[in-house]
Amino acid sequence: MKRVATFTVVATLLVSQASYACRANWSAASRIRMETASIVVLAEVEKAAYEGTRQDDWHPWRGRAVAKQVLRGETSVRQFEFGRTGSTTACDDGLSPPASGAVWVLYLKEQDGKPQVLLAYPLAIARDADPTLSMRLGGRSDVR
Repeated sequence: MKRVATFTVVATLLVSQASYACRANWSAASRIRMETASIVVLAEVEKAAYEGTRQDDWHPWRGRAVAKQVLRGETSVRQFEFGRTGSTTACDDGLSPPASGAVWVLYLKEQDGKPQVLLAYPLAIARDADPTLSMRLGGRSDVR
């Protein structure tokens, strides 16, 4: 009886801890397919850096990028902020802050009259994950 009680307590603790874990760490392709982005922008990173001190499963970073080309939809906004939490339990993909000058693809949705970044990926990852990008970029090889 004592073993059953011990097993029950341990199992309950494990299940409760697992409930805080990321339920599904989707690939970039899956995230792009599932998202309802109405605007897609090719942007160049101006700056990006970690915020605060690294903690156990938390080290967020923020970046700022300037639009180079609107690939889908329309927006007059030229500067965007994006980032990551650095938390695997929040399903973060683990990407590090990009270097200045890096080209990223930003997936945006109009919210409260302003385009908000829903997803952001380096161009190489976005190209592999989003089959529509090659059509939008016209097969250009000069895009970094």
